[in-house]
Amino acid sequence: KERILQCSQCKTGLRHRTSSSSIDINDCDVQDIIANVRGKLTCEPRVVNFADVPPGPYLEGCEEMSCYRAVKEKDDSATLICKSCKGDNGRYFLGSLELDGCLLNEEGKPKTIYIENSQLKCETVAPSSEEIETLEEGPAATDTMKDEL
Repeated sequence: KERILQCSQCKTGLRHRTSSSSIDINDCDVQDIIANVRGKLTCEPRVVNFADVPPGPYLEGCEEMSCYRAVKEKDDSATLICKSCKGDNGRYFLGSLELDGCLLNEEGKPKTIYIENSQLKCETVAPSSEEIETLEEGPAATDTMKDEL
């Protein structure tokens, strides 16, 4: 059953602007807190880990101690969250990046994380030749192949 929390006038941080936002509390981990991040309700980890932030050129554009790594207990996925990074346009932005899709270095950490178009991005694992063929063939071809098996 959905448990929706609504905010009709969440402050966005831009002058006196507000926005409407809602969140299903069931999407949060038990120990998360619900926060208003620039007008949007989000699940935020109660305990954050500043020491386990992956290295990369993105840190040059992010304010010190504004980045942390959050791990969701539900599926053990890791997300990098940076609350104050300078984008390509010179404005600061809130960035997040799911680390599961990033290419890893020898230490098991994301190889390269950078800022592009005011977003956090990483080098991703290149798709295999089979994945590329599936993408080129499209969903209809994939469904046909499954039926033949």
